[in-house]
This record gives sequence, C-alpha cells and structure tokens, in this order.
Amino acid sequence: MIKMRIRSDKKIEFAFLTVLSGMAVIYDIKTFCIPNRLTCWGCICGMTYSVVSNGIKGIFDSLCGIVCPIIIFLLLYVVNVIGAGDIKLFAAMGSFIWYKVFFIVAASFVLAAAYGLVLGLRKGGLFVNRTKIHMSVPIFIATVGYGIYSLC
Repeated sequence: MIKMRIRSDKKIEFAFLTVLSGMAVIYDIKTFCIPNRLTCWGCICGMTYSVVSNGIKGIFDSLCGIVCPIIIFLLLYVVNVIGAGDIKLFAAMGSFIWYKVFFIVAASFVLAAAYGLVLGLRKGGLFVNRTKIHMSVPIFIATVGYGIYSLC
C-alpha cells in the first residue's frame, strides 16, 4: 500500500483558492459582479500567507502574482473579452500561488471557450450574438481541478 504525504501548505492553498473562487461564483451569479472587497481580502490573505511561508521572497512572489495577471489581461479587458472582476480574482489567486495561477488561467479559458462554443451552437450560430458568461464558474472548476492535481 502506497501512502501519499500531502504537504500542509498545499492543503492551505487548495482551501483558500477554493473558498475564494467559490465565493466569487456566488457573487457573480447573483449580481454579475465580483466585489472589490472579496478580491482585496484575497490579496491581503495571499500576501500574508506568502510572507509567512516564504519570508522576504514571499513579498516579491506575491506582488508579482498580483501585478502579472493585471498587466497581461488588461488588453482583454479593454476589448471586452474578460471582466475586471475576473482579472482581480486572478490577481488575488496569484498573490497566493504566483506563477502557478497561469495553470488555472489556461484551464479556465479552455473551459470558457468550450462552454461558449456549446452556447453558440445551441443558439443558432457562433457569431450571431455575443452572450456574456459567468467567467468565475470556469475559474472555480479550473481551481478545483488544479487543487486536486496539486494534492496528488
């Protein structure tokens, strides 16, 4: 029988990211908005965790995790592809896990594209009309998938 040891920091990351993205889904479905107070508290908790677990290096990692998603997705926001709340959610998650957030980003964009394709085909054509989707749902699914993968 093989026993797997799961590091406690992976459990903390998984719990935090799941709760954060789960709360974002609830707010997003109810109001089509992810509140700033949720993402700000996410950034604060992520920075605190990074500093406690990595010391001074944690400050740099956390700040990079906040700034990089904002800079990278700014153009997508300008052309109305992704909402500001979704970018801030990625930034809050990045404050916690830095570059690993881009695995969640990639998976959530693939899930959102697949969902958009199904929606478009169901409504009679891909380019007939633009439908907004709750991007927080694919982010949540990708977060849970990333968490399960990182725990194994």
